[in-house]
Amino acid sequence: MRKLVVILVAGMLLGGCGGRICKSGAGQSEFNSDSYNCKQRSRSLAQFGDVYNPFEEVSAQNECMAMKGWKPCE
Repeated sequence: MRKLVVILVAGMLLGGCGGRICKSGAGQSEFNSDSYNCKQRSRSLAQFGDVYNPFEEVSAQNECMAMKGWKPCE
């Protein structure tokens, strides 16, 4: 069941609304750094003991990137 949820979330992320985000004046290295830091933070927030919630991880990662100034590209 857990694998099915992970596959569904991955499919939503890859096939979603384009998924591109931008930050004025930022380059690829800044994106990579911010994305990595947000991913690490969001994984810890999505883990509740033995229970892992991938939807919580995606939500936390999106919120973290927004707080760092990243938004959907126009």
